[in-house]
Amino acid sequence: MKKNFNVVIRIAFTLVIVYFMFNIIRIMYDVNELEKKSEEVSETVDALEEKVSKIKYRLDSPVDDDYMKRVAKENGYYSPDEVVFYNNYNKSK
Repeated sequence: MKKNFNVVIRIAFTLVIVYFMFNIIRIMYDVNELEKKSEEVSETVDALEEKVSKIKYRLDSPVDDDYMKRVAKENGYYSPDEVVFYNNYNKSK
């Protein structure tokens, strides 16, 4: 009877060790995935912070003639006496 008890204890102990090893491997995989997501989110945050700083700079700049001209050109408007050339040449032929 003592031999059967020892075999049961060994089997139970082996199963517990396998269970813990499986969980450790799963947790390590989850940690790696979360680190990758964290890096992606960090890059996104950096890009958005850069956009915010550019927008703040534009909001803090004074509204004068140069500013008005620059904003107009960014939105596709041009002076009546200005000549605009368009390049329709496609380099990827």
